[in-house]
Amino acid sequence: MPKKDIKNFRQDMNKYFLRANEMLGKIKNENGTTYTNMKKSVSRLIIMSYNEETTFEALRKEYQTLQEQAAQYIREQRFHVGYSIEGAEDSKENDKIITVLSKELGVISIYVKGAMRLKNKFHSATGLFTYSEFVLYRSRSSDLYQINEASVKNVFHRLSTNVEYLALAMYMSELVCEVSVPDDMNNEILRLFLNMLYMMTTGKWSVALCKAAFEMRLLCDTGLRPNLLGCKKCAEFEKDIFYFDTENGEIVCTSCWKPYDVGYYIAEMPAIMALRYLAYADLEKMFSFNLTGIPLYQLGRICEKYVLEHTKYDYKTLDFYKSVHIEE
Repeated sequence: MPKKDIKNFRQDMNKYFLRANEMLGKIKNENGTTYTNMKKSVSRLIIMSYNEETTFEALRKEYQTLQEQAAQYIREQRFHVGYSIEGAEDSKENDKIITVLSKELGVISIYVKGAMRLKNKFHSATGLFTYSEFVLYRSRSSDLYQINEASVKNVFHRLSTNVEYLALAMYMSELVCEVSVPDDMNNEILRLFLNMLYMMTTGKWSVALCKAAFEMRLLCDTGLRPNLLGCKKCAEFEKDIFYFDTENGEIVCTSCWKPYDVGYYIAEMPAIMALRYLAYADLEKMFSFNLTGIPLYQLGRICEKYVLEHTKYDYKTLDFYKSVHIEE
């Protein structure tokens, strides 16, 4: 193998090794078979990284095994999101409280009695990232909703087999809970969430594009739509390069931008067009484009910075997503 290829190969192996260590570092519980298997996988990755006969495909396969083990660990820790969208809290040994994103009531909490029992009639309907239809009621003595009837509409099975999908879905859930107003009807957010899970799990969009699109559209739907129609100073609509102002949600063309301006992120025209599409297109038409390469990187950075600037929140699930995401 040429020296240049060997160097690139070692860099790739080091990348997988570092991500494996980051993934393991997110796990606090040191008990259980799954955790033990993950430690073994990381050890194998270390050994393989120093073996000159190790192929890139063998290393990638071992890392994928670690991803599957991490997904299994997450399932064992009972992350329940209801549609279901956020972590479940055990009220009693077999009961749980789930956070649900609903069409009529927005983000709400539901107390599910006996849901941890496999034979419970609500067990499947209240599972992790399950799209279900609920008939709810609320007693006078509690602010929590309870289930009278429930039926499963759809289960996104691929989320549980790919830790990157699962990590992004968890981040999306945390983001929704942070920006949504309790008991506030917002059907667009539910539709956006379900459509994004579909685009991700079917492979129609890359994970990076799903993340960026969800971040921007969610903020638009909650009242933080940026002004992308033209440069905020000269109204120029089309330039090869613009700069996005994350604080004010505006763009500036290269003629008006000053080097001392802070909080601005560069975006070539394809990234700007994607931003405009995400912000202004109807949801039914929003998924009719695609983006790759440098414009996708620019779009992703802008959308994430825009979210962090306007929510002022430390998303632990975002850290976890970054630890398992592999740039394409």
